[in-house]
Amino acid sequence: MDMSQLLVLIVFIPLVTKTCIADDEDTLQQVHIFFRHGKRYPSERELYPKDPHLTLFNLDHWEKLTRIGEKESCILGNILRAHYGTFIGSSYNPDEIISKDSGTDRTMKSAQLLLHGLFSKCEFSALPSYNITSTTYELQQPRYFCPAYDEELNHLLSQNESSSILETNKDLLQYLTEKTGRRMKSLMDVFFLHGALSREKDLGLAHPLWVDSVMSRITDLAIARLHYESGNDQLRRLNGGRLLKNVVSKMKAFVDGAERQRKMFLYACHEFNLYSILTMLTEFEPHIPECSSAVAFELRKRSQNEDYIVKMVYFKNTLVPPHELLFKNCSCKYSEFENLTQSVLPTNYTKECRATTPLD
Repeated sequence: MDMSQLLVLIVFIPLVTKTCIADDEDTLQQVHIFFRHGKRYPSERELYPKDPHLTLFNLDHWEKLTRIGEKESCILGNILRAHYGTFIGSSYNPDEIISKDSGTDRTMKSAQLLLHGLFSKCEFSALPSYNITSTTYELQQPRYFCPAYDEELNHLLSQNESSSILETNKDLLQYLTEKTGRRMKSLMDVFFLHGALSREKDLGLAHPLWVDSVMSRITDLAIARLHYESGNDQLRRLNGGRLLKNVVSKMKAFVDGAERQRKMFLYACHEFNLYSILTMLTEFEPHIPECSSAVAFELRKRSQNEDYIVKMVYFKNTLVPPHELLFKNCSCKYSEFENLTQSVLPTNYTKECRATTPLD
């Protein structure tokens, strides 16, 4: 199935952007940046039995950053420095810059390297110490700890839309099963395969010849999997909604004057985090956010009338300039942004998840 067929099932609206140019009429007050970790080695579950590169990887590699991934994480810090350097100043202040990671090795290392790039050249003889908090639940995939999310996701995947995608791609799944030596029966199976192929390409390893003719279809199904993870209002609340709640609450504290010391919030996370945020608030062209990409929420103040506004900026990769994304139905004054997000913010995350462990 090509993209045109897939988009019968996934609403496709062109991503609306404009070049990100500083506005002399507003000043930055606070910024939240969600960024995907750098390029990494594949995981054991991504590699497949007939993978020609299988013997190149071992326990020391699984999901760790590659050399290129380390460099690009630091370069993203340099890029953010060029964009926000005047705002954050020349010296690292842990009281003004709050950093979190998802608790994985690759996000912890990416956070360290990005902070290094924010304040230094990308030289790795010795990294300074930075204050970074590893979160237990906040930036991880909710299906692992939120029963209500897992139940709703499984229900959605069992409905006709997902079944239709799999049925339409029955020939592809059979072909992939034959070529990989692993039974391909779900969108997640194909998502893992896409991960292996993408990671190996990043490492400069040649794909098997059979991949070229079907890679676009593999990518389409991997995107479909990400789509379903935020496929309805409940899933969006329990996935990206929990992240946005933190953004909105910190901005509200600033606007209300309750807390104004903290300038920048950094969240080292994953592609599913960025996808969920993008699809919730923007007119979004479905794609898998790249390694070392970032989404920034900027709280700004208009000098003319002192209104607070919110801008959303997308750093698609380390090679192209950032672009401002336009919100759905929002200009976007802070008050409008607050109203826009209310329907997707969980009120009591632990209760809505039906979790036995406190998650809020």
